[in-house]
Amino acid sequence: MACHEAAHVADEQLLRLVRSRAIQKASRDRKKSRYLATTATVETLRDEVARLQGRMASLVRRVPLAYVLCVQPNFDGGPTLKIARQYVTLFKHGYNDTKRKQSAKQLAFLTGIAAANVRYNGGIGVQSILSNWLRYTTTFSGVVIEMQDCAVLKTDDGPIVKGVVKSNLKITQSSIRTIFPYCPDHLKPQLIGQVMTLYVTMHWSFDESDRLIAIDGAGDFVSGLRPILRSIEAVAAVLNMAAFYGPESAISVARST
Repeated sequence: MACHEAAHVADEQLLRLVRSRAIQKASRDRKKSRYLATTATVETLRDEVARLQGRMASLVRRVPLAYVLCVQPNFDGGPTLKIARQYVTLFKHGYNDTKRKQSAKQLAFLTGIAAANVRYNGGIGVQSILSNWLRYTTTFSGVVIEMQDCAVLKTDDGPIVKGVVKSNLKITQSSIRTIFPYCPDHLKPQLIGQVMTLYVTMHWSFDESDRLIAIDGAGDFVSGLRPILRSIEAVAAVLNMAAFYGPESAISVARST
C-alpha cells in the first residue's frame, strides 16, 4: 500500500513537472513568435520609411528651395547637406595615404558619393581630390578643419550646398616654398611655426541623383595672414604670385578688401 501511494505521488510530481515544462515552452514559443512578428513589423516599417524618405528626396529635387521651405520650414537640407558635413568630418585632419585605414575610408566615401568625372578646382576625378588633399596636408605640419556653417542654396535641377570651413594650418618652410614661393626672406621667420586660421567658402554641387559632380573652395588668406604679419603690406608681399591656382592647388584664394 505504501509503495503504491509513493508511486502515485511520484507520478503526480512527474506529471506536474511535465505540465510545467510544457507551459514554460508554450510561453517561450509565444514570446518568440511575438518577437519575430515585432521584428518583421519593425523591418517593414524601416523599409517603408526609407522608401518614403527616398520619395521625398526625389520630390524635393524637382522643387525650388523657396517652395520646399514654405511646406517644410524645418527642412534639414536633405542628403546632400549630410554629405557635405560628412566630407568635412572625414577630412578633419587632411589626407595621408600612409595611414591605410583612414585613407581607405576616405577613398571609399568619395567613390561612393561622387561621379567619376567629379571636378575639384580644375582637376577631375576622385584621385585628383585626394592628390589635392595630400598636397594640402603635407604642405602644413598640422591641419585641422571644421564646418562653421552649412546650408543648401538650391534643391531643384541639381542641389548646391554652401559651407564655411574653418582651417587651422601650421606654417612650415615647406608651406612657404610651396604656397608662398616669393615670400620675402625677412618675413619668413614671422611665418614659420605660426598657426594660420583660414576661412574657406566651399560649394558642393550635385546632379539630380545627388551624386557629387563638383567641389570648389576659396580661402581668405588675407584675413588669415594679417593677424600674424600685422601689416597689410607684408601680407601683400607674402601673397605676391602665391601658388593657389590650377588643378594642383588645394584651394583658390579669396582676397579681402
